[in-house]
This record gives sequence, C-alpha cells and structure tokens, in this order.
Amino acid sequence: MKRANNVYFNNFIYRTKQRGYLELGLVLGKWVEEHIQFMDENGIKSLVHVLDLENLDLWEWLTGQDNPRCNKYKSCVLCYT
Repeated sequence: MKRANNVYFNNFIYRTKQRGYLELGLVLGKWVEEHIQFMDENGIKSLVHVLDLENLDLWEWLTGQDNPRCNKYKSCVLCYT
C-alpha cells in the first residue's frame, strides 16, 4: 500500500510540475511537494479540482492578482499555507 501511495504522489507531483507554464509548474510543484504528505483525502480531492483550473486562472489566483471563484478552492490551499 505504501508503494502504491508513493506512485500516486509522484504522479500527482509530476502533474503539478508539467502544466506547460513554467512559472506555475515551479511554484505549484514546489508547494505540492512540501504539503501533499500532510493533506487528508478531502484536501487532495480539492487539490485535484484546483489542478483542473486553466493555467492563467490558477496563476492569477496564486499570485494574488485574482481571487478563487469557489470556496472549495480557497479551503484547499489556504488551510495548508
């Protein structure tokens, strides 16, 4: 089971880093590497939804240029920062 979790987490981290937007991949990938081991199942599910956002929307949100449009996105990141 532990090995399966490691593979899952590694794939998840890869997905955060390989978004086609270098700056976003660097910031998001680093954040996920540092926080994913502390996230519960609901946090990971919320993060999956966050990763489904468009790159530009996510970048503007993470850099403070815009606010997330949905509270489920706010709770995902804010509770771990």
